[in-house]
Amino acid sequence: MSNFVWSTASLPGFKTDVQPPDNPSQQWAADDANRVFQALYDIRSAITGTSVNLLSFGAVGDGVTDDGPALQRALNFASASIGGVYGSFVQVPKGVFCISSVDIPNGVGIKGAGPSASVLRATGSFSGSSLVRNLLRNGTQEFAFIESIQIDGNSGNGAICGAVVEFTSLFVNSYIRDVLIVNGSNVGLYIGSSGSPGGSGPIYVENTWVVSNTGHNIMVEEVSGNLGAMMGICFTSVYSEHQGSNASALYLKGRGNASQWNFTNMHFEQGNPATGRTCITLDGVAFVKIDGVQVLATSGTVSEVVKITSAIQNVGFQIGPIYNSNLVSPVIRDQKNGVTIAAPTYNIRSYVTPDFGIMGGQRFTPSTGSGSKSIVAQDSNGVDRAWFDEFGALSGTSALGGASLDISGDRPLVLLTRDRSRAFGWTFPDASNFRLRYFSGGADLLNFDNSGNGFVYQPMTFQFGVKGQASRSAAPSAGTHAVGEIVFNQDPVSSGFIGWVCVTGGLPGTWKAWGAIGA
Repeated sequence: MSNFVWSTASLPGFKTDVQPPDNPSQQWAADDANRVFQALYDIRSAITGTSVNLLSFGAVGDGVTDDGPALQRALNFASASIGGVYGSFVQVPKGVFCISSVDIPNGVGIKGAGPSASVLRATGSFSGSSLVRNLLRNGTQEFAFIESIQIDGNSGNGAICGAVVEFTSLFVNSYIRDVLIVNGSNVGLYIGSSGSPGGSGPIYVENTWVVSNTGHNIMVEEVSGNLGAMMGICFTSVYSEHQGSNASALYLKGRGNASQWNFTNMHFEQGNPATGRTCITLDGVAFVKIDGVQVLATSGTVSEVVKITSAIQNVGFQIGPIYNSNLVSPVIRDQKNGVTIAAPTYNIRSYVTPDFGIMGGQRFTPSTGSGSKSIVAQDSNGVDRAWFDEFGALSGTSALGGASLDISGDRPLVLLTRDRSRAFGWTFPDASNFRLRYFSGGADLLNFDNSGNGFVYQPMTFQFGVKGQASRSAAPSAGTHAVGEIVFNQDPVSSGFIGWVCVTGGLPGTWKAWGAIGA
């Protein structure tokens, strides 16, 4: 009698006495029975539009009995239309409910008493494409929900699941929330888009753990032949741990209709060594935003944190920040754009692919400390090379290195050929000179001192310079000079000139008078 409310069988009809009772005061009359039946009709009418309790459909929840048929009956009953609307929740109470594959119909959800209390577990003999999935997987289903429950693929006892949980080509506010998905023989959580009209979204996954599946823990995929857009895939506060070898904690696969996916506050942890594992793989998807990644793994358990394949659809990625406390290396391997970011970088604030444009009035504010920086450009080894300081000045260190260039105050402007075969630049070799240098050949070409005097180094015939002197009869002495350097000195009193030629280089050099011109 306990299941009469949810039973599809009709209640007994109203009765009349065949003959008057012998003792009407002690026996029920037809009128009494009719009042009871009317109360039962009222109860059924009042509560069939609310959530459905799984136990009312014959489930046991003892961890042994196959409760899959009872769960499917409950799901089908919950999907019935009442008063022109459809859908409801199947309530799964405390217990371990062994199931075979079940399909969630239009508008129906499965809700447990919490991931530690309510468990749906694959029977040990189960073998199928997925354990829990939506019913219509071609783009014609709206609404499906899974909430506050644990779903166990039971691979340790022989169950075989292509995916423990599958949502494919599903639309309109479908979600998975407060769920633990574990122990699948392949994929843990699969969200796909397939068929005609195909497409998918929005689908929201929140506060969910996907753990210890032998394939990808989470796979979001646009299947070949999908005809609809796959958009609005949103994850927040999702944890993915301990997937199998050559698999990803989060694998994103697209073929041209997959775009605008968002992942916020993702946590990836790998404790056991395995080969070829990545935390995130992006393979043929467009305009994906990953905002906040924590990695608790080592290079012995994960090959790379983020892998971007060479698929042509991989465009418009925004990734970061990434907290990589144990220095998994590389942090990002972008095969599409030829970029690899390796440890010792433990915290990537932001990485965007080159095709992603940033427009508008962006501000990069340095810190208030002395020598603070903003818009810092680094080399491939993570060394700061150029930045704006707190005064708004462009500063930096040499990209070429070497003691002659990398000294205090020496900030060269370098012109470098694309193949790096030749490099020229202005340097400050000491406190009194500004010099044009041919870096590749190690030769100085032109020099100016603080007084504005200049000369050319090693021309084809001679050097040339102008040096002001107190007397035109005094040989040039300031600075270092080269053999062949010619200087004209002007006497500030007589305004006459005399030429000098350097015959022995050095400081100050040996000079010989060349001739006099003027008064």
